[in-house]
Parts: sequence; structure tokens; C-alpha cells
Amino acid sequence: IYFYCKDSCNNQLQDPDQSIIMGERKYECTDHFTVGQANRMKKSIMDNTGGASNFGIVLKNDTITGNDTIRVPTHITKDILIQSGGRLVVLDTVYMPTRGRIIIEPGGILSISGGKITRGTLGDPCGERTGDSRFWRGIEMQISTSGQYPKVYINNGTVEFSELGIHNPSNRSAGNAHISINYGIFRNNMHSIHLLRAASSNTEDIRINKTRFYHDGFSYLDHYTTQIKIDNSKVYLDSCLFDNPNNRTHPNRDSSYCISVMNSTLGVQRTTFEDSLYGIQTNKFLSTTTLAVSTSKFDKMIIGINTNDGTNEYSITKNTFVNSYQYGLVSKHCKGYIINKNHFKKISGGSSNSKGILMSESGEGSNVIQLDTFSGLLYGNVSEGINGSEIDGLQYFCNTHNFNTTDFYLK
Repeated sequence: IYFYCKDSCNNQLQDPDQSIIMGERKYECTDHFTVGQANRMKKSIMDNTGGASNFGIVLKNDTITGNDTIRVPTHITKDILIQSGGRLVVLDTVYMPTRGRIIIEPGGILSISGGKITRGTLGDPCGERTGDSRFWRGIEMQISTSGQYPKVYINNGTVEFSELGIHNPSNRSAGNAHISINYGIFRNNMHSIHLLRAASSNTEDIRINKTRFYHDGFSYLDHYTTQIKIDNSKVYLDSCLFDNPNNRTHPNRDSSYCISVMNSTLGVQRTTFEDSLYGIQTNKFLSTTTLAVSTSKFDKMIIGINTNDGTNEYSITKNTFVNSYQYGLVSKHCKGYIINKNHFKKISGGSSNSKGILMSESGEGSNVIQLDTFSGLLYGNVSEGINGSEIDGLQYFCNTHNFNTTDFYLK
């Protein structure tokens, strides 16, 4: 693009390669604008890009090879690549383009400390990137089976308006990655953590503490999709919150759980799930899936916990299930479980269809439901099909039933 301008003295049109002498200073016509010209250009840009937020910004280099820190609002025009040995620290707001990614190679580190990564106003005019143009793509971890692997640390940081949140490439290869989240916020993401990989002998724990996952009316999210979806991983949550989905559920129930794991270890404690959602789902395909949920609350859920074939030796202890629209707990084709000291209840305003536990086709083993309380439900316990053998069956010990329509329903 060439900018032609007039000399203020002789009013002659100048070639962009020529110089204009103005007093003692010399300017190249292509490098200099008057204050009036600059202000008119600025106003035009503001009118066509949504306001002044695009000024006073820094456009970031797209490749991080050493230590780099973002301390001011920064707009990104394409993908960011954090190479091995590189570390990017986010202290302020980073605006990503649609479909844009932050790619972390093995040995690279991303740290969000008090900062935010969100979708910016820059579009993807050529449509060259993979993904949904309504979101930025997310943080892509290039998992590795070597001694080096990508790492993400979030401390009092926010990730929002992303399609996949923290994720790995779609080829489902085996590999390791490190994710540590404390006091995080995941807002209006289609998915917040989406880590689907093949089995690996060395898997780092994913630790998530005091973190909130929620939607607050983002128009592109017309239904709730699973926020944490993992395969072949170990995930532990403590004192987290899943809430405020605007009562929107996906037509496919399996796509609308707060947490869905397969071939993984999942531990949840002191965590709240609420507002007309499906809570936790566990599945097994090839490897073992284990589950332990304690001291957590499931409030106004459609189903609180759903364990499927192969989720064995799990424990559900000291949790509260309030006003479930269907069941607090559903368990199908599992064995060796203990459901201990939980409270399943319907209180004022709850669904008249609220039920406690559905046990279907339990396998052989010590399957125990004990010291639980069932209050005000349509059915306290439903036993469906054959649960165990004649010796090792489904065992109920020392439970309390208060004002249920039916305490036990044997189908």
C-alpha cells in the first residue's frame, strides 16, 4: 500500500520514494502522517472495529523461546507457540483471534497468574484454522512420552470463550502433560478441559482446586456441553463449583455432564454441582476406571452421578443429593462399590419424580449401601435386574428412610 501526500509548501503530489523537507527535518512520505491524518484514521478504525479497545495495546510475537511476560492488555493476531524451554506468564488480559491457539511444545510452560485469556475481536478472514469461528480454539498441549512434556499452571487466572479449553491434539496419541489449577475461572467455554489420549505408563496427576466452571448466557452456547472430558488420566478436584448453565442441556445426555471420564482415575471432594445438569459420568473401554466422591453436593441435578460398566470398587461417601430431577446416583454393571453415609433428599420445591439410587445389574462382589439417609423421595432405592450372585449380592445395611413414597422398588 502506498500513501501519497501533498507538500504543504508547493502543494505538489510527491512520489512515496521521494523525501519532503520540512524545516530542519526530513520525512519519508510513507512513514509520516500529520496529527489530523492520524486522528481521522484512528476514528475510522474505531468506528469499524468496535471502539477504542484496540488502541493502547501490544501485538505479541507469536513464538516464545525464552521467558516472556504479558503485563498489559495484549491482542494476538495468530497462534502463539511456546517452544521447548520457553515460558509465557500471563498477568493481564490476552485477546485471542477466532480459532486461535496457544500451542505448548514438550518442555514449554504456560502460566496464567491473575491474568485472563479470552476471545478478541480479530476474526479469521481466510478461514485457514481448524475449529469453530465463534470461539478461540484453546490451549493445545503437545503431549509427549519423553522426559519433557508441556505444562500449564493457573493461579487465580481465567480462561473463557474457548472451544476446547486445555486440550491435546485430536490424534489421540499417548503422552504426558502437567496441569495444575488453583483458584481458576472457566467461563463460557464449550469445553474447559478436553484431554483425550491413548494409554500411557507415565501419567501426571491433573490437580484442580477452588475453581469455578460456569456459563452466564453467552449466546453461542445454546446448550451445555461437558466441561471436563478426559481419557487415560488421573484427575483430582477439591472445592470446585459447576453451576449456572441457564438450565440448558444438550439433546444428547452423554454430552452434557459436568465431568465425564473414561479409563481414568477420578477423585472429587468438597465440590458443588448445581442447576439442572448431569453431574459425573464414568465409563470404561480398555483400562480401569476408578471413582471416589466425598463431601460434595449435587443440587437440582437431573442425575448426580452415573457409573457405567467397568467402574468397579468405587466409593461414594458423605455426599448430599438434593432435589434430583431423576436420580441422585445411577450405577449400571458395576461391582465392589460402597455407598456410605450419603443423604438423598427432596425438599420444598423439588421434583415429585425425585429418586435416590438406581442399581442395575451389579456384578459379583461386596456391593454395599450402608448408613445412608433417604428423605421425601418418590423411590428411595430402585433395584433393577440381577444384582450380584446368591452369595455376594447387593447389600443394604443400617439405612434410614424418612417419608418416601416407596423405600424400596424391586424391578
